[in-house]
Amino acid sequence: MRLLSSALVAALVLAGCHNPGAPSSDLLTVSAANRSLEIRNTSTEKVYYFVADKEKLALLDFAVCNDPTKSFCTFVDPGATKRISYSEFLADGSSGSEAVVYHWLLIRAPGGSYSYDSIRQLEVNLR
Repeated sequence: MRLLSSALVAALVLAGCHNPGAPSSDLLTVSAANRSLEIRNTSTEKVYYFVADKEKLALLDFAVCNDPTKSFCTFVDPGATKRISYSEFLADGSSGSEAVVYHWLLIRAPGGSYSYDSIRQLEVNLR
């Protein structure tokens, strides 16, 4: 019984180290602190992403990156973390209360072109 209770306490302590408030998907975990987003790639693949001001989504002309050689394709390497300042994605006049992080994997097709697997979405509270 003592061994079982020790194992239970250890499991609860380890679970307490995880940030349950950080939105996550099968590829990324995103958190907000110090006026920046921290995007952590928890997968073994390069993850492409696009961050947007939730208040201004209707005004965006968003195209999914499907060619990793293009300069507008932003990504996070496997196991890496990127910090993105709020000023990089918040629009002028925005209250800056929420961001949306769209993200996907690129799959190489026969012939050398790429396509994305599925577009995932995480909403992040910035306050």
